[in-house]
Amino acid sequence: MGKVMKRTKQVISVFLSVVLCVAFSFASLADVASGSNAFLVPPASYGGAMPFSSVGSYENTVVYTGINVNVVYTDTLTDRTFNKWVPLSSDGSFHVSVSKTDYISQVAFYMYNKNIPSPGNYVFGFDFSSDFTMTVTNVALATVRDTDNASRIKDFMKLPFLTAHGDFYTEPKLIQLTSLTYFAPYFDIKGTSLHDVGGSVRFSFTPSSDSSGESTVGTNTSTQDYQNNVSNSISNISSSVGNMSSSLENAAESLDYISQSQNLIIKGIDNIILHISDQLYAFWDQLYNLIHVPTMAKLQEILEAIKNMNLNVDVDLDELKSAISRLQTSVVNQIASSTNTQINNDNKLSQEQINNDNQNTDTLANGYDNASMNADKDKLDAALSEYESAENQLFDDAKGHIKGFDFKDGLNEIVGPLTDISYFLSGIFTGIGSMNIAVSFSLTLSVALVLIGWYRFKGGG
Repeated sequence: MGKVMKRTKQVISVFLSVVLCVAFSFASLADVASGSNAFLVPPASYGGAMPFSSVGSYENTVVYTGINVNVVYTDTLTDRTFNKWVPLSSDGSFHVSVSKTDYISQVAFYMYNKNIPSPGNYVFGFDFSSDFTMTVTNVALATVRDTDNASRIKDFMKLPFLTAHGDFYTEPKLIQLTSLTYFAPYFDIKGTSLHDVGGSVRFSFTPSSDSSGESTVGTNTSTQDYQNNVSNSISNISSSVGNMSSSLENAAESLDYISQSQNLIIKGIDNIILHISDQLYAFWDQLYNLIHVPTMAKLQEILEAIKNMNLNVDVDLDELKSAISRLQTSVVNQIASSTNTQINNDNKLSQEQINNDNQNTDTLANGYDNASMNADKDKLDAALSEYESAENQLFDDAKGHIKGFDFKDGLNEIVGPLTDISYFLSGIFTGIGSMNIAVSFSLTLSVALVLIGWYRFKGGG
């Protein structure tokens, strides 16, 4: 749709150009140099604009890659303003849409160092061919410079322009371009009904020798200053290289000194190792001479003494066997005699124990006397009878007094307070809800227990 509209506008522009050429073919040359036509065809000294489309066009001189398009739109429901960022395509075109409750009010093109030329004097201009019909009310240029440890610097300059049906063309503007953070041409849109914006844009920078143009923000760096800075930088680099050479020489000397120091340290370590080895050898010699040699000599003396011993032992084995046999016979006889004696003694003791046990059993069965236990039982029965008689007499007196109890003044004076208390307790009983079951059961149980106690007190079981 956008391309069709763009093509239609181009055809209409060509047709109008032909009609104007025929209608004013006999007009004077002064008409061509009028103020209004000066916007359409820039002076030859600015040499950047040629008529194109419905207004005019520049030949693009910048790289589109890296340029960002910032579309500012407003939400009609909250009256808040938002930004939508899109990259500019490689052919200089873009397209942005917002919701039906929003409307677009501004479009800005953010160009950075890689998109703009180096600082100097230039004639700047740009044109925009729109894919949608809109009313452009303002075209301007915003330049911003950021400095370390300082606040941001901003500047705005108006750009005269021509517009028709959304297309516009700016008058060539002579500017002094400085070192910037970003370079942002932008245009404002009238109305609250634009929901889509898009088209193609062209930017033109033409070098100029005229330095009377309006300066952008930032440091005004000329070509000569730039070259001087480059020369100073090269000189600084050469100086740095010289310093590096001197530093390398010093480093070589330091390495030589370190190498010599290392040789001395290594020699000292060798001397220490040799000294320690000598001390170990001397210690080993002392151990060998003072401990090992005397020990070996004493061991040899012991071995010689053992070899010189002459053991002559004569043992009569037959006499030894006879003695062992006699000893065995004697032991067996002694064991047999002792065993018989022990058996006879055990039988005698067993019979005596049985007789004794029978006598004790007869005594236990027939000789037990329980007269003392019967006397104690009679005494306990007499004491319990006396206790029961005293208890019955005490309860009879208490029952007589209870039967004779009478209220002289009645209970009329306390009926009212008891009624109020009953009403208050009834409200609490109703308010506790399902807990009143437990309370009712507790009260019933209490009353039952009181009645049971009263019944027993009156003489019940």
